[in-house]
Amino acid sequence: MVEDDELDFARKMNYGSSIGVDFVSATQNFSTADAMGRLEKYFNEAVRQVKQVDKQHRPKPARAPSFRK
Repeated sequence: MVEDDELDFARKMNYGSSIGVDFVSATQNFSTADAMGRLEKYFNEAVRQVKQVDKQHRPKPARAPSFRK
């Protein structure tokens, strides 16, 4: 089964392609000397922070009852 994150990524890639945006690998270096590079840096940091906060506020799964005697 495909994860939601993978579907989100695929949708974003399709949208980006439709408006002429090229994919840059996360491991590829990019320059922060220009405004676009700085925007990408700040955007990536914001996404990381949102994911971190989301994980902190996610409810913990309920534990199954124990049937020990």
